[in-house]
Amino acid sequence: MRRRGTAILMTIDRRWRPTFLLTGLLLASGVFGADWPRFLGLEADSISGETGINRDWNVRPPKELWRVAMSDEGFSGPAIRDQIVYVHDHEDEDDVIRALDANTGKEVWRFTYAEKGRENHGFTRATPTVDGDRVHTISRTGVVHCLNASTGAVVWREDVMTDRGGEPPEWGASNSALIDGDRLIAIAAAEKKHVVALDKKTGKEIWAGGGTDIAGYGTPTLAVLGGKKQYLVFTGESMIGVAAEDGALLWRHPWETRLDSNACAPIIVGGNLVWIASGYRRGCALLRIEGDQVTEVWSDKRITPHWSSAVFVDGHLFTTTPPGYLVCVEARTGKEKWRSKGTARGFEHGGLIAIDGTLIVIEGNTGNVVQVALTTEEYRELGRINPLESARCWTAPVVANKRLYVRSPEELVCLDISQ
Repeated sequence: MRRRGTAILMTIDRRWRPTFLLTGLLLASGVFGADWPRFLGLEADSISGETGINRDWNVRPPKELWRVAMSDEGFSGPAIRDQIVYVHDHEDEDDVIRALDANTGKEVWRFTYAEKGRENHGFTRATPTVDGDRVHTISRTGVVHCLNASTGAVVWREDVMTDRGGEPPEWGASNSALIDGDRLIAIAAAEKKHVVALDKKTGKEIWAGGGTDIAGYGTPTLAVLGGKKQYLVFTGESMIGVAAEDGALLWRHPWETRLDSNACAPIIVGGNLVWIASGYRRGCALLRIEGDQVTEVWSDKRITPHWSSAVFVDGHLFTTTPPGYLVCVEARTGKEKWRSKGTARGFEHGGLIAIDGTLIVIEGNTGNVVQVALTTEEYRELGRINPLESARCWTAPVVANKRLYVRSPEELVCLDISQ
């Protein structure tokens, strides 16, 4: 029987086969290079460092290893650490955090808590963040849970929005937790408290700041611009820079979008240059940040990703854009290098990642998963499969230990992409 507000632990063989250790802080924290422990991956750039994957899907399509039903109709992606897959689900009037065996898809433990409210294009949005022996989740109303990664037991809980007078955006809080050293960074969207820094061990507030904009849908991005460590945050009305040390608002660039829908992660393209993009015909722009001064280097109304974040490789941006294109753009100039043939049932709002000289891209309207050569010369497909057969496949793909994870609103599927 499922118990409300508690974790249920199941006995399972947790064989542990790490590939390689990263150096520096990543090695010290025990995070393995083949894992995908947070939104947008190990370095939050949608790039996997794995090599030796299958590049001939036409002849040898990836083999399905397992699939599990998702009941939330939402878009929260999986996080993978030490052969465990963490997913945020919703059942009845409860949010459910599930830990699955990466080898079989079987449940290791689950934690449930009350999270009421009407369905609005699904329930869950944010991807879990795994840090050391803890996993952090954020609900669509801004409730942060810190759980024991092995058992699902609650370490601490904090409502960062309503307890501070903040309000989630129309489709619910979508930001994942950003762990920076001893701090967890989250969106509060309260008066003079748009961003909060919590002690990641206790959940206690360290600082709150960043101004008073309404909430957007993006996850904060860590950056150092002009020698100043800061968090880049897409609000519902602007892109802002928030000082990491004390939460002071360093700069603000107005960026109004229909329905206040700013969601894509900003991309740092070198030095003090930051690329931003939004949907609903808002377009994209390259910003130059100099202290508290922001100027647009170039902008383009033809590239309008709604919420799927771009990939930046070798000076070029690769991104999906409605109605169905995948495009390659030279980041510093805005020059478009190529564009796929778009259709109403094409890439649409699908997400993408880069791995081993390829892009793996979701077709948002069909559930097709397409492998594309990672080149600036031309759009060239290497193969495609359809493991989802569903519309609204807007969650970015994830790769960990040569396993590809893709999800629709109804299912999470694990595929073998090894050679």
